[in-house]
Amino acid sequence: MNTHLLPPQLRLLIRVMGEGPALELAAQRGGTQLTVPVRVRRDHWLYDVVGHSAFAALVAECAGITLELPKYDKVLQQYRHQRVHALAREGWTQGEIAVETNYTRRHVITICQAEAEAAAAGQMDIFRDWLDKEDAEPETSAEGTPTAHNPFGLAKR
Repeated sequence: MNTHLLPPQLRLLIRVMGEGPALELAAQRGGTQLTVPVRVRRDHWLYDVVGHSAFAALVAECAGITLELPKYDKVLQQYRHQRVHALAREGWTQGEIAVETNYTRRHVITICQAEAEAAAAGQMDIFRDWLDKEDAEPETSAEGTPTAHNPFGLAKR
C-alpha cells in the first residue's frame, strides 16, 4: 500500500509496528484516542489486537504518547482508490474496474480523472502561457521600464 496519502498518525503506526498490526488497530479502534502504555503487559488490550512484537515496538517508540487513531473507512477508501489506479494502468476497462472494486463506473471515472488532473497540475503549469510566447522578453511600460520592477508606474516619481 502506498502510505504517503494516509493520515500521519497511521503512517507513524505503520512505520513502527508494520502495516498489518497498524491496519488492524485502525479497524478495531479507529476514531478513538490511544494512549500508548509505558510498558508491555500481556493483559493490555493492545497485546491481543496487534501481538507482542508490534506492541513492544510501539511502546519502545511512543510510550506515554496519545495518538488519534484514524477511522478505518478512510484507510479502506484510500486502498480502493489505489486499486482503481493500478487496474487502470494494467488496461482494465472502467466497467471491469467498477465490478472489481465495488464502485460504480461513474465513480471509477471520477477517481481516474482526479488522478490525471493531479498529475497534470505541476508548478510549471503556471508558466505555460509565458513559455509558449515566441518573445520571452519581459513586458515593458511605455517609458521602457520593465513592468516587473515597476508594477505601479511609480519609478518616474
